[in-house]
Order: sequence, then structure tokens, then C-alpha cells
Amino acid sequence: MLEVDHVLMAVSNLDEAAARLERDHGLKSIDGGRHPGWGTANRVIPLGREYIELIGVVDPDEALEHPFGRWMLERVADGDHLLRCCLRPNNIEETAQRIGADPVPGSRETPHGDSVHWRLVGLEAAMSDNLPFFIEWHPDSQHPGALEVRHPSRAMGIAWVEIGGDPEHLREWLGEDVAAVRLVGGKPGVNSVGIIGADGDIVLT
Repeated sequence: MLEVDHVLMAVSNLDEAAARLERDHGLKSIDGGRHPGWGTANRVIPLGREYIELIGVVDPDEALEHPFGRWMLERVADGDHLLRCCLRPNNIEETAQRIGADPVPGSRETPHGDSVHWRLVGLEAAMSDNLPFFIEWHPDSQHPGALEVRHPSRAMGIAWVEIGGDPEHLREWLGEDVAAVRLVGGKPGVNSVGIIGADGDIVLT
């Protein structure tokens, strides 16, 4: 069964975005580290089995040398916004075979010197066609959602993600319905995300 793993938010300045989300929504983030060779880095808002990933360019020259880095430079040119939804399948190999794409390994080093490893499927389609993509975490890597943090809002998980685009095309791409994903039509991409908080859903747009 597919589950929401995380939602990406493109930001022009990681520290400023982190301060704004904590001030406005009571969501505290943790420095996640850099993506070697991509020119990007992230901060993580842990939410248990899910998380919000703030991602930004920290080395523009390095970013220009990598397809994802160049894509991120374009995405943050018009400010901060929700970017894509990443889903976690039971079997990444089956997902790769179904959509006709090979799993691509990725990694980053945390500020504490630990390595985090994963495999992605469908990232190119996510970049070009505003589609969700898929992830499998290495068994020895701690899931970012499980990092310890105290949110002022007492946030505890992603309740729902609204994704725009042709619903039939999205259903075909996903292969199944996902309980927390709302297919709302209209402009392709992530429209909003609802985070479970102590006083109701915290909505990011």
C-alpha cells in the first residue's frame, strides 16, 4: 500500500523559511545536511512516519552542474512554494517496473556525520510533469520523520495532501488510491498539505 512519505517545499533561503514556519505555524525543523553534487541542502520538519522537506540551493555553481540543482534554481526563482509529493511503496522494484523507470540511489550526510541513503523512482517525471515520485529508505538509515523534535503546535503527522492535475492520469501513475492524497484536478502539482496539530489541521499552501 502506498503511503505519503514527505512533501517537498522549495525555498530560497533555508534558515528564513524555517524561522517563518516555526513562527507562523509552530513547526520546528532540523538541519538535514547537503546533497553531494546537487548544490542543494535541506531542513526537515519531522512528523512521525512523514515529514516536510524544506529544500534550497546552497551552492549555485554546483547546482548548475546537476539536473536537479538546475531545476531547483528555476523553482526558487519566484519564491517559496510547495513542490512535489513523495510516496513510499511496499516494493520499490515493483513500482519501478510498473512505471518503466529504474531506481536511482541518493544520499546525504547529516550535520552529525551520519549518512542517509535512499532509492528514488520517477524523479525525472516529477520534475518535468508535476507528478508524485516514489522512495525507498535504506534499512540502516533513520527515517527523517522519526527525528526527535518538539513542535510548538504539537504537530504529529500529515493528514492529507491535495494534488492537482488530471485525476485519471494521476491514478494511472500511482497505480492505486492513497488514503491521504486528494486528487483535486486543476493546475498540476501540490496545491496544499494538511498537518495534524493539537488545535486542528495546519494548512500549508
